[in-house]
Amino acid sequence: MQVYWGEFPKEKVDEAHKHGVKILHQLGSVEAAEKAVAAGVDCIIAQGVEAGGHIVGTVSLMALLPRIVDVVGDKNIPVVAAGSITDARGYAAALALGAKGVCLGTRFIATKEAYAHEYYKETLLKYNEQQTDRTDLYGRYTWRAYVRCLSTPFHEFWKQSPDYDHLTNDESQPIIGHCVIYDKETILRRFAGQVANPTTTGQLENMCMLAGEGVGLVNDIVPAGEIVKRFVEGVKAIIQDLGASYEEK
Repeated sequence: MQVYWGEFPKEKVDEAHKHGVKILHQLGSVEAAEKAVAAGVDCIIAQGVEAGGHIVGTVSLMALLPRIVDVVGDKNIPVVAAGSITDARGYAAALALGAKGVCLGTRFIATKEAYAHEYYKETLLKYNEQQTDRTDLYGRYTWRAYVRCLSTPFHEFWKQSPDYDHLTNDESQPIIGHCVIYDKETILRRFAGQVANPTTTGQLENMCMLAGEGVGLVNDIVPAGEIVKRFVEGVKAIIQDLGASYEEK
């Protein structure tokens, strides 16, 4: 079970373990990692601030990952890297920093199997690393929290609003769409936190589109298996090339 955003104390970890459930804790700081280790989690997902979606930390993955790896030390808790890892080069870099694996978000949205609206997928292909924003604009009615999303024209317009801090997706905002979530018809008001899935209708261009800074390396929509293949084959080639570069002549 993956847990996120806040502490998951030892008593809860122990309860999960009683039922044969392993706990993966995604976090964004060294302090949170220390608490997770003390709680006895089975895996730590170190998330950098460049990641898409909800982001709890404020530190880049390059700086955060080796620090968390050092915190874990020899405790046999694997650390997984998350945040703008979009191709085999990012995978190799994460391994070099001590990660045992990687967690992908944005790259897997742009796949055939992803339960995301085609408009959302196609839009990802048009943006780069300078066109995302860390913001708490969306979903404030239920949970005000930071996310990273695409800096769409809609987002940039409202980001400049003098009323920015008071904008909330409550009944004061117009309905901009509808969708089905867990078999339930859902109304989407302006500034809703939900991203567009295949059932979504309405003003798609005015909806939140979560994405990390690695979006500039997302250039195609392919089967998920192809992404995995590219990562595995790519990282093997990188490691072999690096090894050859350092062989004694």
